[in-house]
This record gives sequence, structure tokens and C-alpha cells, in this order.
Amino acid sequence: MDTKQWELIAKSVAVAFPYAGSLIYYIDAMQNDDRFKAIEVQLAKIQQDLSLIQFEKKAIPLGELICLIRQTGCQNERLLINAEVCLLFMEKMNVEAQQGFENESMVEYEDAIKMIVDKYNPKDPLIAFQLVVHELDKNDLIYVHKAGNFPLGIMSIAPKRFFFAKTDSLFQSWNPFLDAKLICKEFYKPIDFTTSDEIKTKCNWETRRVNAATTFLEYNNLLEYCEDHCGGDEFVIPFFRLSPEALHFAAS
Repeated sequence: MDTKQWELIAKSVAVAFPYAGSLIYYIDAMQNDDRFKAIEVQLAKIQQDLSLIQFEKKAIPLGELICLIRQTGCQNERLLINAEVCLLFMEKMNVEAQQGFENESMVEYEDAIKMIVDKYNPKDPLIAFQLVVHELDKNDLIYVHKAGNFPLGIMSIAPKRFFFAKTDSLFQSWNPFLDAKLICKEFYKPIDFTTSDEIKTKCNWETRRVNAATTFLEYNNLLEYCEDHCGGDEFVIPFFRLSPEALHFAAS
């Protein structure tokens, strides 16, 4: 006998016996449980389908938007150019870095001005460059190397220590956030140290990816102790111990 038939019987009983309301409540609960189970099955299938989708990174089409703004005479052209040049410089520093160390991939002043002129040819490339440097510096992404014999006093810009942890998800095929979470799940040791070489071997990651993940952990205060060989060895952080907070991060 299915739920519908039980419901009809319960309602008939309720007419004859006014105190049988609890039976109807029970039948309703049975129906709701069946509905929830059906919903759970559908959600599980949707989740499985989503996991099979290969998400591709698309170039941000700001160039076309800037052309449209120029044609319509809007006032926000400079802001959009500033945003795209920021991305342009970030991509150059990110993609050209081989290991992910700070100061590894620089954008020299002459190259920066050429990039801006070739792509946008603005009225004043110096102002465009100055705005971009200000924006990236304000967001703690770059070092600004200064010298008095350069216009604006800026010789070059270069990535800071956590630049790659913050930008790899934009320009690489991996995401330091997800990689850091995997490290917290798979490599947590209450006493012993975890080494970057161990992560590289077991996860089959290149050095560049390991460095972005471990500096992401450091940036988010998930390391209790780390040995820093920045600039000297293959890894930014050769070995470390995860903090107890890393367990919460892994489970979040």
C-alpha cells in the first residue's frame, strides 16, 4: 500500500474520530520525507554533473568595451584602461615567473611604457603608468624600484612575496586556495614537519605551483612554523609545520 492510499485512510479515520489528527501529521511527515529523498537524489546528480565541467579561463574583453566608450564619449575610459593595464602587468609578471619568488619577474620602465603605448596609445603614457603602479602598490602586490634618473623616479616594478598566491588563480591552471586546502587535508602532521619537496612529489606539481600554495598558507596564517629560504633554493618555504587552524580551514 503506497503513501497516497494511507493518506486517504487516515483522512477517513479523522472524520470519524476527531482526535486522529496525529495520524494525518504522521502521514504528511512520510510524504515530506519521500520528497526530500527525491530532492537529495537530484542534487547529487547536479553536483556530479558540475564536477565534470572543465572551466576554461577566458580573456577579459575590456579592449572592446574601451573602444565602445571612446565612441560614445563616456568619462570612464581612463578607469577601464587603468584596470586592463593592471591586469596586463599582473599577467606579464605572473606568467614569466619560473618559480614564484618575489622580485623574480620584473617589468622595466621602458617595457611598461611600450606596452601601454602599443595597446592604448593614450595621450599621456606616463600618467597611465603612474596610475597603474599606484593601484598595484596600494593593493600590496608589487615592489616599486626607484631611481632618480628615471621619469617619475620609477625604474621597475616586481612581484611581492604573496603576489603569486593572490594572482595564480587568474593566470594559471591551478588555484592556490584549493591547493592550500588540499595540503591541509593531506599533509597535516601534529609534530613533524611537512616539506615542499614532499608535496611536489606526491601531488605531481611543479615547483611554481607548490610555492604559490605554501605562500598562500603563510599569508593566511596557517603555518605554525616555516623555514624561509626565499631566493636561495628551489622552494620559497622548504619545510613547515601546519597550525591547528589549518584543520578548520581544511574542513571549511
